Amino acid sequence: MSHTTATSRRARPRRDAWGRPATLAAAVVPAVALVLAGWSRRWTTDDAFINYRIVDHLLAGHGPVFNTGERVEVYTSTLWLAVLTVGDLVLPLPLEYVAVVLSLSLVAVGVITLSAASRRLLAGVAPDGAVWVPAGTLVLVALPAMWDFSTGGLETGLSLAWTGALALGLSRAVEEPADTPPWALVVAGLAPLVRPDAIIAGAAVLIFVAVATVRAAGWRALPRQVAWAGAIPVTYQVFRMAYFGALVPNTALAKQAGVPHWEEGWAYLVDLVAPYWLWVPVVTLLGWAAVATRVLPTRARVAVALLPAAEVLHVTYLVRAGGDYAHARLLLPALFATLAPVAMIPVRRGVALGVAAGVAVWAVVTAGFLRVGDARLVNRSLIADGRAAVVEFLDVDHPVTAEDQGWGPGSAQAASLVNGPVTVDQQPVAVTPPPQLSTPAAALNGVGVTGYAAGTDVFIIDRLGLADPLTARFALDRAGFIGHEKPIPKPWLGARISTEPVDPGQLGDDLFATPLYASPAGRFDQDVADARAALDCAPLRELRAATTARLTPGRAWANLWRAPERTRLEVPPSPSEARAELC
Repeated sequence: MSHTTATSRRARPRRDAWGRPATLAAAVVPAVALVLAGWSRRWTTDDAFINYRIVDHLLAGHGPVFNTGERVEVYTSTLWLAVLTVGDLVLPLPLEYVAVVLSLSLVAVGVITLSAASRRLLAGVAPDGAVWVPAGTLVLVALPAMWDFSTGGLETGLSLAWTGALALGLSRAVEEPADTPPWALVVAGLAPLVRPDAIIAGAAVLIFVAVATVRAAGWRALPRQVAWAGAIPVTYQVFRMAYFGALVPNTALAKQAGVPHWEEGWAYLVDLVAPYWLWVPVVTLLGWAAVATRVLPTRARVAVALLPAAEVLHVTYLVRAGGDYAHARLLLPALFATLAPVAMIPVRRGVALGVAAGVAVWAVVTAGFLRVGDARLVNRSLIADGRAAVVEFLDVDHPVTAEDQGWGPGSAQAASLVNGPVTVDQQPVAVTPPPQLSTPAAALNGVGVTGYAAGTDVFIIDRLGLADPLTARFALDRAGFIGHEKPIPKPWLGARISTEPVDPGQLGDDLFATPLYASPAGRFDQDVADARAALDCAPLRELRAATTARLTPGRAWANLWRAPERTRLEVPPSPSEARAELC
């Protein structure tokens, strides 16, 4: 028997481990606690209603689109959209509550699978008679931000469940990398469909498996592993290019992730770490793991360190991109993966007992007393406790449904969106729309609950570009407000909604202080004319065809091979410059 095989067998958990009541409770009790905490703070964030509108379109037979007749990839998590769609088909609940139930279920799955993964990864350092206790999972349970985003309608629960499955697959790969089960490879390959930035952790695991496989069994085992890992994401990427005509989701183009925002991103990281003293349990647990795992063989030590190391890169990327508005949300998946190897730890006495006790004390203090402060503005970023802001503004304890948020189907606000052929920020505009604009249409700064309440018959122009293929492609030569750096200039909006002269006063207010382009005095009408001309130039005419023309095999092939060109397309915000450059 080889040293590697012997070590692998010794590293496996004892067969009766899950049968021990204390060990099982260490996994299940934190899961139940987090589900209960999440239910007590159930809500829906505005961005979640974007997914709900797409689900409505999908089930109506229009495809995974935001507007009927316009193919734009507005969702960020493909897998979460799929889960929501299936859930809406089978669960007899409003879609908002389908999301709540599914998200909480995935949170429970995630906590339990994280626990199982850490128990396998750390089995080789467990002394005889050790008791497995929740450690990393206790950190998650204690964080108020986790209570909030256990619901909220976004993919946080899915991210937690996927991270647990990823870590569990990694623990299997440590034992016999050449015989890594197909499900583990599929899970790692799903990374970009969970969230685009999840690819960092998924790729780290796949690289680990590939290197370990080559060392253990040579190159011949790799093709099978590549096939299992790549089948689903490659298939979806081909679909994305043929259907949407782009290499990446429209949200990635609109948010211009390539522009650095270090100051705002650092503030976003500090906004999570500082209020809860989060560095205390994280450093303590990872420090203990680094020391305790010195007795393990190299491959097992690398596996324990792999996900925390990958998350250093992940967090660096998020900081560079500027973070987000919602306190903690984008950093929570990184926290899941960082804590994965220490979700549960074996305790008998000595240092491990002190570590567990210290984390427990921190958890009690955090859950009971530590909270984030008021919203704060950092340069070009506003960081706020999203749920608290919604609850306070609406004076509703659990703002889950559109009705809870004042946007029910029969509400006056929803009705205001169809008061004319075109409305701008809920005000009707007396214009004759161009033929290519489906009506009724509404131009909105916020397209979440508003777009969902409007229904699938109303064409929504997203003034901030997340759901609009033109606005997302405006060139950006300066850093703007985080996540919404490309508000559509008013001349372009005027050209989009009317074939006639437009009063700029009817086009609503710019949501952000620095628009991409503002018409000089006396030039607005000429700018509108230039924008109309630019919209008929070949690049924008082809963009319109890629997203609105009937999807024939020829159109799909043209979209597929020209997707890189569509993705690289940038439109100068100045209409006159766009006309000169594109025509």
